[in-house]
Amino acid sequence: MLYVLYKIITCSSITWICRKHKVVLISLDFGSLKVTTFADMEGEETFDSSLLGHADEVIEERIADDDVILIKGTKNSSAVSGANDYMLDEMDRALHDALCIVKRTLESNMVVAGGGAVEAALSVYLEYLATTLGSREQLAIAEFAESFLVIPKVVNNIKL
Repeated sequence: MLYVLYKIITCSSITWICRKHKVVLISLDFGSLKVTTFADMEGEETFDSSLLGHADEVIEERIADDDVILIKGTKNSSAVSGANDYMLDEMDRALHDALCIVKRTLESNMVVAGGGAVEAALSVYLEYLATTLGSREQLAIAEFAESFLVIPKVVNNIKL
């Protein structure tokens, strides 16, 4: 395990495993800074331990046909990797949106279902309201309630 940590810290011996941007992701996952040289201003090789990151466990496992290095118990809880900067930006925004949704849900203790659920519930309520009325308004409210059911059908057809 120390050998794996040494390989990740020095970065030069694992460049054959991954490109430079993946080494940066690994160092971000550890919470460490990228070190290009151990030489200080006097020319001596030293290393400040504050630059070193932390992980509870670094293990190599075989998943399917690939040997992967799993880093557990780090400061950073998420790292994304993509084909280009545009894809990384989109994944970053999507991850941020998902975390904000979870945060808002936990804060308010309420969830509004999507996929036409609100419209279907409104239709059910208006149908019930229409049955309580005895005038001609009953027909108009019932038709209006039925019109709300078009929205879930359209959403289902376009698979949103």
